Amino acid sequence: ARLGSAADSAQLHRSITSSAAMILEAEHAVLRLQDPATGRYQIRSYFGSAETEEQAPLLELEKALSIRALSIREPVRVVDVRADEELSKHRPDVISAMSWPLRRDGRVFGTLSLLGKVARDALTSESFAAQDQALLGRFAEHAQQALEQVGERERMRHQRRFDELTALPNATYVGERIEEEIARAGARGRSFALVRFRLDGLAELLSGPDATSAEHLVVSL
Repeated sequence: ARLGSAADSAQLHRSITSSAAMILEAEHAVLRLQDPATGRYQIRSYFGSAETEEQAPLLELEKALSIRALSIREPVRVVDVRADEELSKHRPDVISAMSWPLRRDGRVFGTLSLLGKVARDALTSESFAAQDQALLGRFAEHAQQALEQVGERERMRHQRRFDELTALPNATYVGERIEEEIARAGARGRSFALVRFRLDGLAELLSGPDATSAEHLVVSL
């Protein structure tokens, strides 16, 4: 329910990590998603109790775990991090960890990782079991669907407010901003001014042999 009600990507990312940590009783949760522009997998949300100085080695552990899941394109579950030479050098106090690759149309576009199973008492340690991995998989399905839905809504909202040719704000966006500025000026008791200009012959330029140059001109303005 929390994932489906997210208003935007940022809120959804926070809900994914906080919900996953709560449902699977994890100490830390990290969501990585691929940046379409660079192709790199970047952290979109972290949920946990690690202080600022403790986060760096924790995220290095998560990065190594995510790389492993991405390389094999399969979920990874480590019962005892201390017995794993590659992972234990980052945060030896983390006992167990899991990472699940997120997919869209058969392509991996991110990972959801859980680090440290919450111990039921101070004298024992807990590890993620096979049933935890299965539950993470079911949760990941909901997360993938929510990410797709929110992403589609944001793409449609962007298309309604920006021009496809120039990528500049269109009349809808400009109208919204004018209304916002009028309201802001009124609330502060200030005047509001709007400057409007026209490019003579723009339509002819956009349809003529110099169309590319004209498009660059519009974008620059």
